Amino acid sequence: MAFSNKNSRLDLSQVGKSKLKTSTPYSSKGKGRSRNVNKVAAKKAPRSNLTLSQSSQNNKGPNTTTIKIVRILIFLLLALAVSSGIGYLVYQISIQSNLKPTISEEDINEVLASAETSNKTTWSAFFITDATVADAPNSQLNRLAMLCADFDTKRLTLLYIPVGAYLLDDEKNKYTAKELFSIGKEKTVIDALNELSNITISHYFEASQIGYTQYVQKTVGLTVDYNNSNLINGQVISKIVGSSTEQMNTRVTDFLNYFASDMDNKSLLASFKELQGLDTNQDLFFASMPTIENHDNTTATTWPENSTYTPDKDAWQTMVYRSANAKSPIASDSEIQNDSRLRRSTKVCIWNGTGVSGAAADCKDYLTKLGWNVTSTGNAASFVYDETLIVYPDNADGSAAHLIVSDMKQGRCVRSGFRYSFEGDVLIVVGKDFIPY
Repeated sequence: MAFSNKNSRLDLSQVGKSKLKTSTPYSSKGKGRSRNVNKVAAKKAPRSNLTLSQSSQNNKGPNTTTIKIVRILIFLLLALAVSSGIGYLVYQISIQSNLKPTISEEDINEVLASAETSNKTTWSAFFITDATVADAPNSQLNRLAMLCADFDTKRLTLLYIPVGAYLLDDEKNKYTAKELFSIGKEKTVIDALNELSNITISHYFEASQIGYTQYVQKTVGLTVDYNNSNLINGQVISKIVGSSTEQMNTRVTDFLNYFASDMDNKSLLASFKELQGLDTNQDLFFASMPTIENHDNTTATTWPENSTYTPDKDAWQTMVYRSANAKSPIASDSEIQNDSRLRRSTKVCIWNGTGVSGAAADCKDYLTKLGWNVTSTGNAASFVYDETLIVYPDNADGSAAHLIVSDMKQGRCVRSGFRYSFEGDVLIVVGKDFIPY
Protein backbone atom coordinates (compact mmCIF):
# COMPACT_ATOMS: atom_id res chain seq x y z
CA MET A 1 0.00 0.00 0.00
CA ALA A 2 1.32 3.40 -0.86
CA PHE A 3 1.44 5.69 2.11
CA SER A 4 1.22 9.47 2.00
CA ASN A 5 2.52 11.80 4.62
CA LYS A 6 0.84 15.11 5.33
CA ASN A 7 3.23 17.64 6.75
CA SER A 8 0.57 20.32 6.99
CA ARG A 9 -0.88 20.86 10.43
CA LEU A 10 -4.51 21.11 11.29
CA ASP A 11 -5.89 24.60 11.48
CA LEU A 12 -8.67 24.14 13.99
CA SER A 13 -9.81 27.71 13.60
CA GLN A 14 -11.06 26.81 10.12
CA VAL A 15 -13.08 23.85 11.23
CA GLY A 16 -16.77 24.57 10.72
CA LYS A 17 -19.58 23.08 12.63
CA SER A 18 -21.23 20.20 10.86
CA LYS A 19 -24.71 20.90 9.60
CA LEU A 20 -26.70 17.95 10.72
CA LYS A 21 -29.93 16.87 9.13
CA THR A 22 -33.03 16.31 11.18
CA SER A 23 -34.87 13.04 11.16
CA THR A 24 -38.45 13.46 12.26
CA PRO A 25 -40.52 10.39 13.11
CA TYR A 26 -43.70 10.18 11.16
CA SER A 27 -46.80 8.16 11.85
CA SER A 28 -50.18 8.21 10.22
CA LYS A 29 -53.54 7.35 11.67
CA GLY A 30 -56.56 6.43 9.62
CA LYS A 31 -59.74 8.09 10.75
CA GLY A 32 -63.16 6.64 10.18
CA ARG A 33 -66.64 7.70 11.25
CA SER A 34 -69.33 5.12 11.75
CA ARG A 35 -72.78 5.97 10.72
CA ASN A 36 -76.03 4.80 12.22
CA VAL A 37 -77.50 2.38 9.73
CA ASN A 38 -80.47 1.43 11.87
CA LYS A 39 -83.88 2.08 10.55
CA VAL A 40 -85.10 5.60 10.86
CA ALA A 41 -87.53 6.02 13.74
CA ALA A 42 -91.07 5.50 12.74
CA LYS A 43 -92.65 8.63 11.53
CA LYS A 44 -96.09 9.27 10.13
CA ALA A 45 -95.59 9.29 6.42
CA PRO A 46 -97.68 11.16 3.96
CA ARG A 47 -100.05 9.23 1.87
CA SER A 48 -98.62 7.80 -1.33
CA ASN A 49 -100.29 7.59 -4.71
CA LEU A 50 -98.15 4.52 -5.67
CA THR A 51 -100.02 1.61 -7.12
CA LEU A 52 -99.76 -1.85 -5.55
CA SER A 53 -97.45 -3.07 -8.26
CA GLN A 54 -95.11 -0.12 -7.77
CA SER A 55 -95.04 -0.61 -3.99
CA SER A 56 -94.17 -4.28 -4.15
CA GLN A 57 -91.43 -3.49 -6.68
CA ASN A 58 -89.83 -0.97 -4.29
CA ASN A 59 -89.76 -3.45 -1.40
CA LYS A 60 -87.82 -6.21 -3.19
CA GLY A 61 -84.56 -5.47 -1.26
CA PRO A 62 -82.60 -2.83 0.76
CA ASN A 63 -82.92 0.66 -0.59
CA THR A 64 -80.05 2.29 -2.54
CA THR A 65 -79.13 4.70 0.28
CA THR A 66 -78.60 1.85 2.77
CA ILE A 67 -76.34 -0.04 0.36
CA LYS A 68 -74.18 3.06 -0.18
CA ILE A 69 -73.88 3.62 3.57
CA VAL A 70 -72.75 0.03 4.16
CA ARG A 71 -70.18 0.26 1.36
CA ILE A 72 -68.79 3.51 2.73
CA LEU A 73 -68.55 1.99 6.21
CA ILE A 74 -66.65 -1.05 4.92
CA PHE A 75 -64.28 1.20 2.92
CA LEU A 76 -63.56 3.37 5.95
CA LEU A 77 -62.88 0.37 8.18
CA LEU A 78 -60.44 -1.05 5.62
CA ALA A 79 -58.74 2.34 5.25
CA LEU A 80 -58.39 2.56 9.02
CA ALA A 81 -56.77 -0.88 9.21
CA VAL A 82 -54.35 -0.20 6.34
CA SER A 83 -53.33 3.24 7.55
CA SER A 84 -52.76 1.93 11.07
CA GLY A 85 -50.46 -0.77 9.69
CA ILE A 86 -48.54 1.72 7.56
CA GLY A 87 -48.35 4.11 10.49
CA TYR A 88 -46.84 1.41 12.69
CA LEU A 89 -44.34 0.46 9.98
CA VAL A 90 -43.30 4.08 9.47
CA TYR A 91 -43.00 4.50 13.22
CA GLN A 92 -40.71 1.46 13.47
CA ILE A 93 -38.55 2.72 10.60
CA SER A 94 -38.34 6.15 12.23
CA ILE A 95 -37.30 4.65 15.55
CA GLN A 96 -34.59 2.61 13.81
CA SER A 97 -33.34 5.57 11.79
CA ASN A 98 -33.08 7.61 14.97
CA LEU A 99 -30.35 5.19 16.11
CA LYS A 100 -28.30 5.88 12.97
CA PRO A 101 -26.34 9.16 13.15
CA THR A 102 -27.00 11.93 10.67
CA ILE A 103 -23.69 13.22 9.31
CA SER A 104 -22.79 16.12 7.05
CA GLU A 105 -21.30 14.20 4.12
CA GLU A 106 -20.03 17.37 2.48
CA ASP A 107 -17.71 18.04 5.43
CA ILE A 108 -16.41 14.52 5.92
CA ASN A 109 -15.88 13.73 2.23
CA GLU A 110 -13.24 16.47 2.13
CA VAL A 111 -10.82 14.31 4.12
CA LEU A 112 -11.67 10.83 2.82
CA ALA A 113 -9.24 9.46 0.26
CA SER A 114 -10.70 8.10 -2.94
CA ALA A 115 -10.31 4.33 -2.85
CA GLU A 116 -8.60 3.51 -6.15
CA THR A 117 -9.49 0.19 -7.69
CA SER A 118 -5.80 -0.66 -8.03
CA ASN A 119 -5.28 -0.21 -4.30
CA LYS A 120 -6.33 -3.44 -2.66
CA THR A 121 -5.79 -2.22 0.90
CA THR A 122 -8.14 0.36 2.40
CA TRP A 123 -8.50 2.01 5.79
CA SER A 124 -11.78 2.90 7.48
CA ALA A 125 -12.55 4.83 10.68
CA PHE A 126 -15.17 3.53 13.12
CA PHE A 127 -16.98 5.84 15.55
CA ILE A 128 -19.36 4.96 18.40
CA THR A 129 -21.04 7.95 20.07
CA ASP A 130 -23.34 8.54 23.02
CA ALA A 131 -26.04 10.02 20.77
CA THR A 132 -29.59 9.02 21.67
CA VAL A 133 -31.14 10.39 18.48
CA ALA A 134 -29.89 10.72 14.92
CA ASP A 135 -29.58 14.50 15.00
CA ALA A 136 -27.35 15.01 18.04
CA PRO A 137 -24.97 17.95 17.53
CA ASN A 138 -23.64 17.68 21.09
CA SER A 139 -22.89 13.95 21.01
CA GLN A 140 -19.61 12.74 22.49
CA LEU A 141 -17.19 10.14 21.16
CA ASN A 142 -17.30 6.88 23.14
CA ARG A 143 -15.26 4.49 20.99
CA LEU A 144 -12.80 4.85 18.11
CA ALA A 145 -11.08 2.30 15.88
CA MET A 146 -9.38 1.92 12.51
CA LEU A 147 -10.07 -1.05 10.23
CA CYS A 148 -7.56 -2.21 7.61
CA ALA A 149 -9.00 -4.39 4.84
CA ASP A 150 -6.48 -6.23 2.66
CA PHE A 151 -8.48 -7.64 -0.23
CA ASP A 152 -5.53 -9.38 -1.91
CA THR A 153 -4.78 -11.63 1.07
CA LYS A 154 -8.29 -11.50 2.59
CA ARG A 155 -7.15 -10.06 5.90
CA LEU A 156 -8.84 -7.69 8.32
CA THR A 157 -7.13 -5.82 11.16
CA LEU A 158 -9.05 -3.78 13.73
CA LEU A 159 -6.96 -1.31 15.73
CA TYR A 160 -8.59 0.19 18.84
CA ILE A 161 -7.74 3.75 19.82
CA PRO A 162 -8.47 5.22 23.27
CA VAL A 163 -10.63 8.33 22.96
CA GLY A 164 -8.29 9.93 25.49
CA ALA A 165 -5.28 9.55 23.17
CA TYR A 166 -3.69 12.83 22.01
CA LEU A 167 -4.11 12.46 18.26
CA LEU A 168 -2.93 16.03 17.75
CA ASP A 169 0.09 17.09 19.79
CA ASP A 170 2.39 19.81 18.47
CA GLU A 171 3.71 23.20 19.50
CA LYS A 172 0.36 24.91 18.95
CA ASN A 173 -2.29 22.31 19.72
CA LYS A 174 -2.82 19.32 21.98
CA TYR A 175 -6.14 17.54 21.67
CA THR A 176 -7.44 14.08 22.45
CA ALA A 177 -9.64 12.17 20.02
CA LYS A 178 -12.67 12.99 22.18
CA GLU A 179 -11.84 16.70 22.16
CA LEU A 180 -11.26 16.75 18.40
CA PHE A 181 -14.64 15.12 17.89
CA SER A 182 -16.28 17.83 19.98
CA ILE A 183 -14.51 20.53 17.95
CA GLY A 184 -15.02 19.32 14.39
CA LYS A 185 -16.73 15.93 14.54
CA GLU A 186 -15.59 13.10 12.26
CA LYS A 187 -13.68 15.31 9.81
CA THR A 188 -11.24 16.62 12.42
CA VAL A 189 -10.61 13.17 13.91
CA ILE A 190 -9.94 11.61 10.49
CA ASP A 191 -7.58 14.47 9.61
CA ALA A 192 -5.57 13.84 12.77
CA LEU A 193 -5.54 10.06 12.27
CA ASN A 194 -4.25 10.46 8.72
CA GLU A 195 -1.37 12.61 9.88
CA LEU A 196 -0.49 10.58 12.97
CA SER A 197 -0.70 7.21 11.21
CA ASN A 198 0.88 8.27 7.90
CA ILE A 199 -2.05 6.82 5.95
CA THR A 200 -5.15 8.00 4.11
CA ILE A 201 -8.51 6.84 5.42
CA SER A 202 -11.00 6.05 2.66
CA HIS A 203 -14.24 5.28 4.52
CA TYR A 204 -16.05 5.89 7.78
CA PHE A 205 -18.73 4.07 9.77
CA GLU A 206 -20.56 5.55 12.74
CA ALA A 207 -23.25 4.26 15.08
CA SER A 208 -24.75 5.44 18.32
CA GLN A 209 -24.11 3.37 21.42
CA ILE A 210 -27.77 2.31 21.43
CA GLY A 211 -27.72 1.45 17.73
CA TYR A 212 -24.49 -0.56 18.02
CA THR A 213 -25.88 -2.49 21.00
CA GLN A 214 -29.08 -3.34 19.15
CA TYR A 215 -27.20 -4.31 16.00
CA VAL A 216 -24.93 -6.72 17.89
CA GLN A 217 -27.91 -8.23 19.70
CA LYS A 218 -29.80 -8.68 16.44
CA THR A 219 -26.84 -10.05 14.46
CA VAL A 220 -25.09 -12.43 16.88
CA GLY A 221 -27.35 -12.41 19.94
CA LEU A 222 -24.69 -11.04 22.31
CA THR A 223 -24.81 -8.28 24.88
CA VAL A 224 -22.20 -5.59 24.28
CA ASP A 225 -19.33 -5.73 26.76
CA TYR A 226 -16.27 -3.78 25.66
CA ASN A 227 -14.03 -6.08 27.70
CA ASN A 228 -15.01 -8.74 25.15
CA SER A 229 -14.74 -6.50 22.09
CA ASN A 230 -12.60 -8.98 20.14
CA LEU A 231 -15.12 -11.78 20.66
CA ILE A 232 -18.10 -9.60 19.71
CA ASN A 233 -16.54 -7.95 16.66
CA GLY A 234 -15.06 -11.26 15.56
CA GLN A 235 -18.46 -12.93 15.58
CA VAL A 236 -20.09 -10.02 13.73
CA ILE A 237 -17.41 -10.10 11.01
CA SER A 238 -17.61 -13.88 10.80
CA LYS A 239 -21.38 -13.67 10.40
CA ILE A 240 -21.09 -11.26 7.46
CA VAL A 241 -18.12 -12.66 5.50
CA GLY A 242 -19.27 -16.23 6.15
CA SER A 243 -22.67 -15.57 4.58
CA SER A 244 -23.92 -16.83 1.27
CA THR A 245 -24.37 -14.19 -1.41
CA GLU A 246 -28.10 -14.01 -0.71
CA GLN A 247 -27.63 -13.75 3.07
CA MET A 248 -24.86 -11.18 2.69
CA ASN A 249 -27.15 -8.75 0.88
CA THR A 250 -29.60 -8.84 3.78
CA ARG A 251 -26.86 -8.48 6.39
CA VAL A 252 -25.27 -5.53 4.64
CA THR A 253 -28.67 -3.85 4.57
CA ASP A 254 -29.08 -4.53 8.29
CA PHE A 255 -25.64 -3.09 8.96
CA LEU A 256 -26.39 0.15 7.12
CA ASN A 257 -29.68 0.48 9.00
CA TYR A 258 -27.63 1.16 12.14
CA PHE A 259 -24.35 2.59 10.81
CA ALA A 260 -23.96 5.84 8.92
CA SER A 261 -21.31 5.57 6.18
CA ASP A 262 -20.00 7.13 3.00
CA MET A 263 -20.54 3.70 1.39
CA ASP A 264 -23.91 2.70 0.00
CA ASN A 265 -25.37 -0.80 -0.02
CA LYS A 266 -23.92 -1.68 -3.41
CA SER A 267 -20.31 -0.62 -2.71
CA LEU A 268 -20.25 -2.16 0.79
CA LEU A 269 -21.70 -5.41 -0.52
CA ALA A 270 -18.99 -5.53 -3.21
CA SER A 271 -16.29 -5.08 -0.54
CA PHE A 272 -17.69 -7.83 1.67
CA LYS A 273 -17.94 -10.18 -1.31
CA GLU A 274 -14.19 -9.72 -1.89
CA LEU A 275 -13.65 -10.85 1.70
CA GLN A 276 -16.09 -13.77 1.47
CA GLY A 277 -14.51 -16.88 2.92
CA LEU A 278 -12.05 -14.99 5.13
CA ASP A 279 -10.74 -17.30 7.86
CA THR A 280 -11.45 -15.38 11.06
CA ASN A 281 -9.24 -17.75 13.06
CA GLN A 282 -6.12 -16.92 11.04
CA ASP A 283 -6.72 -13.72 9.09
CA LEU A 284 -8.57 -11.48 11.55
CA PHE A 285 -6.35 -9.44 13.89
CA PHE A 286 -6.97 -7.10 16.81
CA ALA A 287 -4.59 -4.70 18.55
CA SER A 288 -4.61 -1.40 20.44
CA MET A 289 -2.67 1.79 19.95
CA PRO A 290 0.66 1.63 21.86
CA THR A 291 1.07 4.63 24.15
CA ILE A 292 3.90 5.98 26.27
CA GLU A 293 1.87 5.26 29.41
CA ASN A 294 0.93 1.69 28.40
CA HIS A 295 3.62 0.83 25.89
CA ASP A 296 3.50 -2.93 26.45
CA ASN A 297 -0.29 -3.18 26.66
CA THR A 298 -1.29 -3.40 23.00
CA THR A 299 -4.24 -5.74 23.62
CA ALA A 300 -6.41 -3.46 25.77
CA THR A 301 -9.99 -2.84 24.63
CA THR A 302 -11.13 -0.58 27.47
CA TRP A 303 -9.56 2.42 29.21
CA PRO A 304 -10.49 4.34 32.36
CA GLU A 305 -12.88 7.20 31.68
CA ASN A 306 -11.29 10.66 31.36
CA SER A 307 -7.77 9.17 31.22
CA THR A 308 -5.37 10.67 28.66
CA TYR A 309 -2.60 8.98 26.71
CA THR A 310 0.35 9.97 24.53
CA PRO A 311 0.67 7.73 21.46
CA ASP A 312 4.03 6.06 20.88
CA LYS A 313 4.24 7.38 17.33
CA ASP A 314 6.98 5.06 16.03
CA ALA A 315 5.41 1.94 17.51
CA TRP A 316 1.97 2.98 16.25
CA GLN A 317 3.19 3.64 12.72
CA THR A 318 4.97 0.29 12.71
CA MET A 319 1.72 -1.40 13.77
CA VAL A 320 -0.20 0.42 11.03
CA TYR A 321 2.41 -0.40 8.40
CA ARG A 322 2.46 -4.09 9.33
CA SER A 323 -1.33 -4.22 9.15
CA ALA A 324 -1.30 -2.77 5.64
CA ASN A 325 1.37 -5.18 4.44
CA ALA A 326 -0.15 -8.58 5.16
CA LYS A 327 1.39 -8.96 8.61
CA SER A 328 -0.08 -9.25 12.06
CA PRO A 329 -0.07 -5.84 13.79
CA ILE A 330 2.11 -7.20 16.61
CA ALA A 331 5.25 -9.18 15.85
CA SER A 332 5.62 -12.55 17.55
CA ASP A 333 8.59 -13.32 19.81
CA SER A 334 10.19 -15.57 17.19
CA GLU A 335 9.69 -12.92 14.50
CA ILE A 336 11.34 -10.31 16.72
CA GLN A 337 14.38 -12.57 17.24
CA ASN A 338 14.70 -13.41 13.54
CA ASP A 339 14.42 -9.74 12.55
CA SER A 340 17.08 -8.78 15.07
CA ARG A 341 19.53 -11.32 13.61
CA LEU A 342 18.72 -10.14 10.07
CA ARG A 343 19.47 -6.52 10.94
CA ARG A 344 22.85 -7.39 12.42
CA SER A 345 23.95 -9.68 9.57
CA THR A 346 22.84 -7.57 6.57
CA LYS A 347 25.32 -5.11 5.10
CA VAL A 348 23.50 -1.94 4.07
CA CYS A 349 24.78 0.76 1.73
CA ILE A 350 23.02 4.15 1.51
CA TRP A 351 23.16 6.63 -1.39
CA ASN A 352 21.83 10.17 -1.42
CA GLY A 353 19.75 10.53 -4.58
CA THR A 354 18.10 13.82 -3.66
CA GLY A 355 20.96 16.29 -3.70
CA VAL A 356 19.83 17.51 -0.28
CA SER A 357 22.77 17.53 2.10
CA GLY A 358 22.47 15.15 5.07
CA ALA A 359 19.68 12.92 3.67
CA ALA A 360 21.85 9.76 3.62
CA ALA A 361 23.28 10.53 7.09
CA ASP A 362 19.77 10.99 8.53
CA CYS A 363 18.68 7.66 7.11
CA LYS A 364 21.81 5.97 8.46
CA ASP A 365 21.31 7.37 11.98
CA TYR A 366 17.74 6.10 12.11
CA LEU A 367 18.53 2.60 10.86
CA THR A 368 21.59 2.28 13.10
CA LYS A 369 19.42 2.94 16.16
CA LEU A 370 17.20 0.04 15.08
CA GLY A 371 20.21 -2.28 14.88
CA TRP A 372 20.97 -2.27 11.16
CA ASN A 373 24.57 -2.76 9.99
CA VAL A 374 25.12 0.28 7.73
CA THR A 375 28.55 -0.16 6.16
CA SER A 376 28.77 2.87 3.82
CA THR A 377 27.06 6.08 2.69
CA GLY A 378 27.61 8.30 -0.35
CA ASN A 379 25.97 10.10 -3.25
CA ALA A 380 24.19 8.55 -6.20
CA ALA A 381 25.62 9.20 -9.69
CA SER A 382 22.82 11.73 -10.25
CA PHE A 383 20.17 13.41 -8.11
CA VAL A 384 17.15 12.38 -10.17
CA TYR A 385 15.46 9.95 -7.79
CA ASP A 386 11.91 11.05 -7.00
CA GLU A 387 11.24 7.88 -5.05
CA THR A 388 13.21 6.15 -2.28
CA LEU A 389 14.29 2.69 -3.41
CA ILE A 390 15.50 -0.32 -1.44
CA VAL A 391 17.47 -2.40 -3.94
CA TYR A 392 18.44 -6.05 -3.48
CA PRO A 393 20.37 -8.10 -6.06
CA ASP A 394 18.86 -11.55 -5.49
CA ASN A 395 16.02 -13.26 -3.66
CA ALA A 396 18.25 -14.23 -0.75
CA ASP A 397 18.30 -10.58 0.36
CA GLY A 398 14.61 -9.94 -0.30
CA SER A 399 13.58 -10.49 3.34
CA ALA A 400 16.11 -7.91 4.54
CA ALA A 401 14.94 -5.37 1.95
CA HIS A 402 11.30 -5.73 2.95
CA LEU A 403 12.22 -5.47 6.63
CA ILE A 404 14.03 -2.18 5.91
CA VAL A 405 10.88 -0.83 4.24
CA SER A 406 8.88 -1.92 7.29
CA ASP A 407 11.33 -0.23 9.65
CA MET A 408 11.61 2.96 7.59
CA LYS A 409 7.83 3.07 6.89
CA GLN A 410 8.68 4.42 3.47
CA GLY A 411 10.41 3.34 0.29
CA ARG A 412 9.79 0.64 -2.31
CA CYS A 413 11.62 -2.65 -2.83
CA VAL A 414 13.27 -3.23 -6.20
CA ARG A 415 15.03 -6.43 -7.29
CA SER A 416 17.89 -5.49 -9.60
CA GLY A 417 21.10 -7.42 -9.98
CA PHE A 418 22.74 -5.45 -12.81
CA ARG A 419 21.65 -1.79 -12.83
CA TYR A 420 23.20 -0.91 -9.46
CA SER A 421 26.76 -1.69 -8.47
CA PHE A 422 27.50 -1.44 -4.75
CA GLU A 423 29.29 -3.22 -1.94
CA GLY A 424 26.90 -4.91 0.46
CA ASP A 425 23.68 -6.90 0.55
CA VAL A 426 21.07 -4.12 0.24
CA LEU A 427 21.26 -0.61 -1.24
CA ILE A 428 19.06 2.27 -0.14
CA VAL A 429 18.75 5.14 -2.62
CA VAL A 430 17.20 8.07 -0.77
CA GLY A 431 14.73 9.81 -3.09
CA LYS A 432 13.01 13.18 -3.03
CA ASP A 433 9.97 11.66 -1.31
CA PHE A 434 12.12 10.74 1.70
CA ILE A 435 10.74 12.03 5.00
CA PRO A 436 13.55 12.88 7.44
CA TYR A 437 13.48 11.34 10.89
